[in-house]
Amino acid sequence: MWVENETADLVIQGITADKMLAALVDGTEWVSGHAVGIPAHETVIRTRSVWCRS
Repeated sequence: MWVENETADLVIQGITADKMLAALVDGTEWVSGHAVGIPAHETVIRTRSVWCRS
């Protein structure tokens, strides 16, 4: 994970989600009233918790 200097965007590198995780995320209404599904311009990335430890 790092900050891209020109835009100050947070960039996250991780493992591409497998089909089971993508299906779970795609079929879950995470916020009441929001449509389910992964928008075409978004993706699901799995990050291992060990990578987040300092």
